[in-house]
Amino acid sequence: MKEPGLEVELLVIWLGANDGAESGAHQHVPLPRFRSNLKELVNTARNADRFKNAEILLVTPVPIDETNKRTPSKEKNLDAHRSLATMRKYADAVRSVVEDLRHGANPDKKVSLVDAWEELIGYIRDGKGGLISKDGGHL
Repeated sequence: MKEPGLEVELLVIWLGANDGAESGAHQHVPLPRFRSNLKELVNTARNADRFKNAEILLVTPVPIDETNKRTPSKEKNLDAHRSLATMRKYADAVRSVVEDLRHGANPDKKVSLVDAWEELIGYIRDGKGGLISKDGGHL
């Protein structure tokens, strides 16, 4: 029996900023693994009673503001270099996962995309990247 009041209505999954660090950095997750991890998170949630009816939002990583980015320092464990081109690949992977989940063999219409990349890339291109923190990749 399900406990009352414990059903989740909304689950937000926002990954990719650290996963998209350079290969060799301790945070790096290769793209194929990143994609499979996202799908596994959604499937695991769907198999749990309290998430069965939840709306699930997958959020793309934000674009890297390479003009605002501080230089990583090994001493401060800031070795996770990221680039605009790499973050685009991780944002594309999130978009692709949402498409697969919504239109695949077992369509899940309660999975949606929040495209933070598209919402913020214009600010960076227009030189208004102040929304992005000094590490270049977080709000």
